[in-house]
Amino acid sequence: MKIQIEKGVPAPKQTTRSGKYPFRDMVVGDSFFIKDADPEPVRKKISAAACMFCKKNDEYKFKTQVLDTGVRVWRVQ
Repeated sequence: MKIQIEKGVPAPKQTTRSGKYPFRDMVVGDSFFIKDADPEPVRKKISAAACMFCKKNDEYKFKTQVLDTGVRVWRVQ
């Protein structure tokens, strides 16, 4: 099998994904609330998403707390 080299074919544009949660838009002291009847699985998902976000953006830190009706997330740094 011979592979043909082609010239002038543009590479696809790089797309960026906007996150599900508004981590980038938050300033220290801001918070958001996710209402859910079973909040612990939601907290785990949000915590994992925040952890991945913080690995790429080390100036951000978040705290999550399970409440009776959902999960609250604060930006603490």
